[in-house]
Amino acid sequence: MIRMLSVFLAAAALASAQRSFGQEEWAKPFQPHRVIGPVYYIGTADLACFLITSPSGHILLNTGLADSAGMIRKNVESLGFKLADVKMLLTNQAHFDHVAAMAELKKATGAQMLATEGDKAVLEDGGRSDFFLGKDYWFAPVKVDRVLKDGESVKLGPNELRVHLT
Repeated sequence: MIRMLSVFLAAAALASAQRSFGQEEWAKPFQPHRVIGPVYYIGTADLACFLITSPSGHILLNTGLADSAGMIRKNVESLGFKLADVKMLLTNQAHFDHVAAMAELKKATGAQMLATEGDKAVLEDGGRSDFFLGKDYWFAPVKVDRVLKDGESVKLGPNELRVHLT
């Protein structure tokens, strides 16, 4: 009986660790800073979010967890920029840990959400169709305004990003 209980508790601990994905560290604040040129790190200690700035407006790449929106706003403003100047929202993948605050930040900024065809459904259904995490990790759905293709360029002011599907 004790052995069975030990196995059960070990399995439960392992399952719990796998489900949490280290979210405590993912939510830990981190000092925003300039990376290079117009690229600024505005993410947490373990989830990367970037602000790419220009006089024509800014690009926000990734948002982290759902409760990261306030921290992102604070980090953008502490660097001397305005969240309202964000014109484009991008992600490098549509898992909850990269996009869960997208809907809130889209609403706050009025920015366009750009995504690849493969990420469009996941973003618009709030992660439910995510083949890997969909049954456990949902987020507020966000409408994709423009679908990006491999090799396509995204331009805002002097900044140009190229889409590479991997």
